[in-house]
Amino acid sequence: MITPADIENKDFSRVKRGYDMEEVDDFLDLIIVDMEKLLRENRQLKEEVAKAQTHVLLRHFKACLA
Repeated sequence: MITPADIENKDFSRVKRGYDMEEVDDFLDLIIVDMEKLLRENRQLKEEVAKAQTHVLLRHFKACLA
């Protein structure tokens, strides 16, 4: 999976009639910020799912014992 650091450290070849490098860098900076936010959110959601699964298993186990 590509990481925010991969995006930040990516170098592109320069050509005579290419894109405005400052504009490309600014856009990549926006992508990095959004990707970092999404990765944090994904990590948090995975933790919440794991906690919920544990809770369900414990309730099921307690119900089986009753």
